[in-house]
Amino acid sequence: FRLNDHFTEQVSNSYGAFLSGTWHVTDRLNLTGGLRFAYDKKDYQQTENASGNFVPAPGTTSTFVESDDSWNEIDYRGTIDYHFTPDVMAYATISKAYKAGQYSFSIIDRVPGPDQSGDFIRTIPPEKVKNYEAGLRITALDGRLRFNPTGFFMQWTNRQAATQVTCTTSPSCPLGFEIRVINTGDVDLYGGELDMQVALTDDFYIDASGAYIRYDLKDEAVNGGPNLYPDVPEITFNVGANYRLDA
Repeated sequence: FRLNDHFTEQVSNSYGAFLSGTWHVTDRLNLTGGLRFAYDKKDYQQTENASGNFVPAPGTTSTFVESDDSWNEIDYRGTIDYHFTPDVMAYATISKAYKAGQYSFSIIDRVPGPDQSGDFIRTIPPEKVKNYEAGLRITALDGRLRFNPTGFFMQWTNRQAATQVTCTTSPSCPLGFEIRVINTGDVDLYGGELDMQVALTDDFYIDASGAYIRYDLKDEAVNGGPNLYPDVPEITFNVGANYRLDA
């Protein structure tokens, strides 16, 4: 990322290995499980030149900082599904996902680069999500109707998001605040989803979906307020229709 007086470079390397399998316990009951190991490493460099908004250390015309960090994590997924009939299936699943930590740093005025490099630059911790989900998958009317209700509960920890951060008014922070990606704390999300499709004729069908989502912030102060940003709409829906014409 380059501006006239500012250059940031971040090199990310990610490695992973995963394993997944399904056990057909009976002709109706299935158990599926999976594991994924991830390793991420990031190398970070930033240079800022003297300008009207930045004053480097005395006797220099620019400040250069660098740092590196790495993370590793094991994610998983487990699912049980049961087919009551060929057209009705119920399932429940639990899964965990992770997003590597990242850098979000502004060089400090009048401080030599080596003094604000390495461990001085604290990374944003990895973001993790645990998802608990259950639902039905239903087909009816000789395949003309598809009906899929789902309920979920998500535990989101160390959520990474852009927010307004207060800073001391100075040449490098003329407005008294700046936008940074930070750890905005933990939040639980819960709700339900429904999607369906009905074929009115062989060529004309209607599809619709909707969702209801609520959230519970664990620490409004860490989040920077009572609302998520980007926001999560409480109610969403869409309706569409398709008609197939023979060429």
